[in-house]
Amino acid sequence: MSSLQKLLSPVKISSMELRNRLVMAPMTTQWAGPGNTITQRLIDYHVARAKGGVGLITFEVCTVDEKFPYQVHTVGLWETTSFPTTFS
Repeated sequence: MSSLQKLLSPVKISSMELRNRLVMAPMTTQWAGPGNTITQRLIDYHVARAKGGVGLITFEVCTVDEKFPYQVHTVGLWETTSFPTTFS
């Protein structure tokens, strides 16, 4: 098997199976919405990359503590309301 064939072949990580071994590094978009929520624009951005063939997407920088934001317009992890319950 060539290196390219191996790169494009499925791989299993624990119970998760990926369609290939391509991993997208985290990219800061600063597309979080009011209250540091996930926006449709941010969802569309990641869906497009997944449809483009990336096997695993590493999510961008997030703010863990509301009082100490790491960067402006980042997704906040201090409340579950920051995340939609379903993605289309």
